[in-house]
Formats: sequence, C-alpha cells, structure tokens
Amino acid sequence: MMRNDLRGYIIFDETPTFIKPFAVFSPVMMGNFIKMDNNGEIVCKSESEIRLFYNKFIKDTPSDIFNHKYRIGRIKKEVS
Repeated sequence: MMRNDLRGYIIFDETPTFIKPFAVFSPVMMGNFIKMDNNGEIVCKSESEIRLFYNKFIKDTPSDIFNHKYRIGRIKKEVS
C-alpha cells in the first residue's frame, strides 16, 4: 500500500441485499401489542399480555410471523 501507483481510495458500490429483518409487523398487527396509558401515550403491553394476544389472535394464522415447523422459528419466538 506504500506504492505511488496504487489507488488512494477503495469504493464499494454495493448495497447488502441479503440482510433480512428479524420480523415485520403490519400496523394492524401492532394493535395487539400496544395500548394507551392514562396520559394517552401509546405504550407496549406487558410480556404476558403480548403472549396472550399472540396465542389467541395470531398463532397458526397466515399473519403468524414465526414458522413453528422449523426449529429456528421456534427459537425466534422464544427470544425475549
């Protein structure tokens, strides 16, 4: 790298397209995981409430973001 005939800059002209989001929630689905507090602020429900709503309304439906067939999907579901 000390030679004068080498370029001074290296430019990477690529955007990583292989990175996938862990999970994507639609705005409609987010209503299951949030609530309004006494001040009118949107806050996250407790973990137990989230699990209850997930199991009742989302689990095993086309909106379920976790594939329970494969081990990796079951691991993702249990990550807290």
